[in-house]
Amino acid sequence: MKVALINAPRLIFSGDIYSLTSPPLGLAHLYGYLTQKGIDSDLIDFNVELMKNKKIFVCFNNIDSSLSLEDFCLKYKTIVDETVNYLLSKVDLTKYGLLGMSVLENQSLKIIVPLLKKIKSLNPEIKIVLGGSLPIEDKYLLEGLIDFLVLDYGEEALYSIIKSLQKKDNLSNLHFQFLLQMKWIKLMKKL
Repeated sequence: MKVALINAPRLIFSGDIYSLTSPPLGLAHLYGYLTQKGIDSDLIDFNVELMKNKKIFVCFNNIDSSLSLEDFCLKYKTIVDETVNYLLSKVDLTKYGLLGMSVLENQSLKIIVPLLKKIKSLNPEIKIVLGGSLPIEDKYLLEGLIDFLVLDYGEEALYSIIKSLQKKDNLSNLHFQFLLQMKWIKLMKKL
């Protein structure tokens, strides 16, 4: 199973001070760990791809970053769709069985959620693992966009997920101190 580790796009709005030139060190560490374990992986930085497209990149300097995800996606539907389509044109999803994505800030969800919806519509079989320092709201997780959420350090959790999926093991054997499987969260919410 080939794995894509994706640095989620960070939307930099006018007045933001974060620099997109910071490399995705956490994902680079995961990539090294998986490579050392013999897992075929690619590291993809969507921020670099966004910087290459000046037309899209400049659009985010003139939009209202204070909007909720839903309002943002409605008001800026054209920009969101263009961004998602552009980013997906840079990766061949058919090569991957699993996508790991790191989310480090709330603003990123304004592109990540539509991006994940499009990915799942194009390739419903792909497994998506989300990790990072951002607490994700249940309503986004329960839409079926994410298969696993890694809550702690990702090396062992991601490796365990990959090995279990490769062996077609019962995923209940995974270490729960590292991750939550979305199906089980849904089931627990119904009880």
